[in-house]
Amino acid sequence: MVELSTVIAFFVFVGRAYVPVWNINFLLTTIPGSYPSVSRVLEILEYFEEKTIKGINFPPRVDSIVLRNVSFSYNNKENKAITSLNIEIKAQKWTAIVGATGSGKTTLCFLLAGLYEPDDGILMLNNNPYTMYDSGDFRKHVVYVANKDFIF
Repeated sequence: MVELSTVIAFFVFVGRAYVPVWNINFLLTTIPGSYPSVSRVLEILEYFEEKTIKGINFPPRVDSIVLRNVSFSYNNKENKAITSLNIEIKAQKWTAIVGATGSGKTTLCFLLAGLYEPDDGILMLNNNPYTMYDSGDFRKHVVYVANKDFIF
């Protein structure tokens, strides 16, 4: 005959031994399922690897930003998001970028922030091409803040 205390001790031991086994089973089934997410994050990190360009320091004051014949396309060179854009943005003046969905507003902001490079044309700061500025110094002075943050 088995005593009640032995049965209770057995179930307590089985319960304590089961939890680590269940955790291992959970990890072994969860880790393979997370592989696509991890690979996507790594893909994004590789895509946005910044090319460092050494140049002159960013100017203490930007009087004007000029885009001359700037065109930009994503992967398809035929369908341009921005085509031959000419614009001058002066310091201490209000500039509104307004347009319908898909008209290139965000793309233009990314170009102005130096996050995208134009396919054609030139972006100038104080009548100097933005490519002549040190890219690290440029990043310290130019910031893009979106209305809605989006990761995935």
